[in-house]
Amino acid sequence: MDDYIATADGIMTGHWNPFDVARQDADFGRDCVIDRLVIPGSAAGGRGGVLPSGAGLYVHTSGRASKAYYAVVTCLDGVQNTRDISEANSLAQPVAEQAGEGEPVFQRELPKMPFFNYKQRRLQYVRWVGCPEYANVPSQYYNWSVGVPDQLGEGVPLELNLHRDGHSYWRTHYRIERDSTVLCPHDFPINSWWCGYHEALGTLKSFAQGVIQPYTERRLLAFVDWAAKTWPVGRNRILVTGCRGGASGSGALHLGLRHPEVFNLAISGHGVLDYASASRRTDRGGLSMAMSMQAIWGKPDWDIKTDQGKSFWEAHDMLRLVKAAPVEADLPFLTLTSAWESAHPFYEAMLSAHRGVIADFAWGGARYVAVSAGGTYPNAIHLDVRKDKSYPAIAYVTGMKGLGNNRSLNTEFRWRDVVDKADRYEVTLSGGSEVVVGLRRVQSFRVEPGRSYAWENKLLPGAAVRKPREVKPNTLAAGGQSG
Repeated sequence: MDDYIATADGIMTGHWNPFDVARQDADFGRDCVIDRLVIPGSAAGGRGGVLPSGAGLYVHTSGRASKAYYAVVTCLDGVQNTRDISEANSLAQPVAEQAGEGEPVFQRELPKMPFFNYKQRRLQYVRWVGCPEYANVPSQYYNWSVGVPDQLGEGVPLELNLHRDGHSYWRTHYRIERDSTVLCPHDFPINSWWCGYHEALGTLKSFAQGVIQPYTERRLLAFVDWAAKTWPVGRNRILVTGCRGGASGSGALHLGLRHPEVFNLAISGHGVLDYASASRRTDRGGLSMAMSMQAIWGKPDWDIKTDQGKSFWEAHDMLRLVKAAPVEADLPFLTLTSAWESAHPFYEAMLSAHRGVIADFAWGGARYVAVSAGGTYPNAIHLDVRKDKSYPAIAYVTGMKGLGNNRSLNTEFRWRDVVDKADRYEVTLSGGSEVVVGLRRVQSFRVEPGRSYAWENKLLPGAAVRKPREVKPNTLAAGGQSG
């Protein structure tokens, strides 16, 4: 279908979602060839071979070391024929199985297409997963595309790019850094909001039985870890991004904040901060979103628990998460474009804790704010943010009240020339407002409780030095100094 869309002389598309009719039973899918690829080296066709029409593929992942006997049997009206077992349909000797996780399987290099504006190879992978960790039923497969730059250096960034609602893994939607490896997953067939779903979903069980499992989070993190080992990725430069709203921006925001040990940066568009509030909406603009959430997580009043025994809805309230995080916690640097008034307390919480955040929530503003060391995206804010490099977290002296009619937050500030030594910290900072600066991700500079430190502010370029004075840091933090 993507090939049809890219090469057709003219097509009629949906107004809000151009891929609304990109289904097998709709206009874009009619008469399209459907690729059926298999495990390399299999009897069905070898590396990249096509699975014959009428043949199926079942991939089993063993949960423990054991010996297993296999047979192929018929099934009629849900009843398996286990009486007719012979050498024709069964193995005489058992198969020795080992516990483990299935690795992603390379399928092919995807074809180059018009308007795909990146010099890269697009590699398609499929990973088969099973229950109970990655799905609630066995033998589930998920497609990925990996965009590998033609010129691949060492310690390159890794981008987890969550597609917009209704789109797929098939193309690199956009790229933050020019030299990054881009992972494009597929939230399909269950739209899980890039999170997970109730373990009873799609079974004969009730939502009163079981919990909500983070199936999707687990498989995303597992693929990120595998990719970081497969290509020369810098673990300090892993980011997650999702443009606009819906599941894309929301997934990036929640995944980044819930897993700060993995993600350095989260570029999230105008994602949903509190899933409980969103799932209760009954207005025209929010009802479909609320119903999609309730379909996989149940109603908020049911208060179904997570696999950790906690309230799912509380675990996915990002304001609660940020407020509860210790001041020294190293959360990802965030960019958002949420203009909802309910987002203002979240911005205030980020600023008051001196955490890295940039927001643009003007009417008709950017769909997302790309923070990039050297990318070419039109509205990119060129800052080099990584886990092993300190940065100044900026907050207005008056907090959110100081914005006035300005509908952006910290978009004006830039920094460079960071000097981070045991006895000295220095940074060149530009911007036009009175701010409080907190030092985050400090590598060498150390402060001691109660000790005074000499501080001076030089006006650049060539201006006189302001009068030196002393300052006492107000918060001592292992992950960063706020002062």
